[in-house]
Amino acid sequence: MGREVEKILKPLNEAQLEAVLSFGQPLLVLAGPGAGKTRVIVHKIAYMLWKRPVPFRKILAVTFTNKAAGEMKERVEALVGKTDDVELMTFHAFGAKILRQYARLKTIFDRDDSIALIKRLMKEFGWHKEERASTMMEKISRAKSRLIYPRDENDLVMMGMRTEEIELYSEYQRRLETAEAADFDDLIAKTVFLLEENPRLAEALRNTYGYILVDEFQDTSPNQYDILKLISGPDNICVVGDEDQSIYSWRGATMENIFKFESDYKNVKVVILNLNYRSLPAIVKAASSMISRNRYRHEKELRNVKEGSLPVFFRKSYSREEEAEFVGEIIERLVERKEFLPVAVFYRANYQSRLIEEALTLRGIPYKILGSTGFFNRREIKDLVAYLRVVANPGDDVAFMRALHHIPRGIGKATDELIIQRIRDGFTAIDAAAKVSEELRGKRSKAIKDFLGIIEEADRIVRNRGIGDALMFIVEETGFRDYLQETDPSGARVENVEELLRMAHEGQKIGVSLEDFLERASLTTSMDQEAGDVVLSTLHAAKGLEFESVIIISVDEGFIPHSKVMDPEGIEEERRLLYVGMTRARRLLLLSSATYIPSHFLRAIPEELVRNVEFPEDIVISSKRRVRHPVLGEGEILNRENGRITVRMSDGKVITFIEGMVDLEFLD
Repeated sequence: MGREVEKILKPLNEAQLEAVLSFGQPLLVLAGPGAGKTRVIVHKIAYMLWKRPVPFRKILAVTFTNKAAGEMKERVEALVGKTDDVELMTFHAFGAKILRQYARLKTIFDRDDSIALIKRLMKEFGWHKEERASTMMEKISRAKSRLIYPRDENDLVMMGMRTEEIELYSEYQRRLETAEAADFDDLIAKTVFLLEENPRLAEALRNTYGYILVDEFQDTSPNQYDILKLISGPDNICVVGDEDQSIYSWRGATMENIFKFESDYKNVKVVILNLNYRSLPAIVKAASSMISRNRYRHEKELRNVKEGSLPVFFRKSYSREEEAEFVGEIIERLVERKEFLPVAVFYRANYQSRLIEEALTLRGIPYKILGSTGFFNRREIKDLVAYLRVVANPGDDVAFMRALHHIPRGIGKATDELIIQRIRDGFTAIDAAAKVSEELRGKRSKAIKDFLGIIEEADRIVRNRGIGDALMFIVEETGFRDYLQETDPSGARVENVEELLRMAHEGQKIGVSLEDFLERASLTTSMDQEAGDVVLSTLHAAKGLEFESVIIISVDEGFIPHSKVMDPEGIEEERRLLYVGMTRARRLLLLSSATYIPSHFLRAIPEELVRNVEFPEDIVISSKRRVRHPVLGEGEILNRENGRITVRMSDGKVITFIEGMVDLEFLD
């Protein structure tokens, strides 16, 4: 048994050990970033499998991604071997399991399946704008998140659904049920209904699962929490989370569940994990000072374990272009000094990646975009660029067909086949479409001629004024902005289009040719570019990750906090979003401002923790990697943690010094 103790309990610090060994009452573990929350869950499961401190047939551990569940399973198996008595899964997987066993579920519709069904129903109902299917899908999803189904007609009206939308929702749900299918939202909502309506089933599950653990509890929805309450006993549940990292309210998550847990369950034990093993002291202190301004949170002081003297860096630029150039130079230097890799650049909205992508591409630095595609590879951008490709090359039939269908024009597959056949006969796409328009009559003929008129006018504008005015004409003439606002309520796609227009107008001012503009877009989206140690990501997509170096751009009013966020609760979530981004950094953190008004969030960071920088050298020089000993000479720092510096001296010997005990001079 001694070896199991070594593997399971010895690696834990005092608070982690307390959480792992706590049983007999509900347990709330508040885990700051880098404090080892996953370790607690893994080692608690391993301890239960080894010691059996509570009677059970199964342990249920719920995570939010299949990847996280898989990684946890591997770590548990490394500690105790087999995990037959453990179910590690997501909430949706758990719902699917229960519905398959007890509610005749056979098929699960993913989002694409659901939208395809909604489009088909829109045709059947005579709706003209099928592309609104995604908007309708969001309305249905929002209703189900509140447990509102078609039978609850009054509630749907209160939500703002129109009569025809309620009818379509009703038919959509009927088709799902006829097919014995469920969409993603049903997997949660229908599980709640099933357990509420079948107390014996809920009791059977309580008897099956001797212990329940939940990761990222601050990201649970009210419905997911309801499932937990229905299947857990009064004292066999452990939830792990951190309200300071709650950033997903827009998708139904609520950190309110953390506070409700303490009132819904009796005699809750709270364990706080506040030792940060990830980041250097200045990062931990800066992030903690900032998040302390939030009022709706548990008081907890995050303390660093790592030692190091790097400050938090701040750079003030006066345009996004200048900011991107600076970031490109910094990353180029970090790539040369591999000890600072991987490096991540975080931003508030997807469209902000464009200038950073260009700066990296010009320097030949490969990168990977998390949770999104590259700027020029986003659908709405490719759609608009397709028009310009046709202007530049009337024989580009791929771009022609994409532009032709980028908004609904009433042109269907039969007309497409006629155009494609003419192209096969040797006509350019434009000539083929013109010929087909003469052969057809009515709306289809007019739609093609209108489209060709847009291409012709865009060509004239490019030649006489420039690419910016041509793109603006295309956007306005096609009603593309209104179309995007209708199909994407979040506004993200409209923001991307506005960024493209801004870029094109800047190019127009300095005389960038159409060919150069298209080449620039092509280089930026080169598919043969492999991702290296440089990552670009929205702040939301960065959750759960960590990097040696982190650069957060545009930490400005209007970006973070976002200009659309006005209410106090929203401002607090925006502050949490920046907190999450800052605490992804292990060693180097650079906060960058690109306007005259840096975010007011930064005022909470003590001045002594921050170093203002102007040139890339200011950061690289500060990250000293060599020392000089008055007797032993110079050496290269191999490691610097916990007050100890390990150095390879010039004669090859490796020596560890205790900081403060010897007179070391730090060199560039």
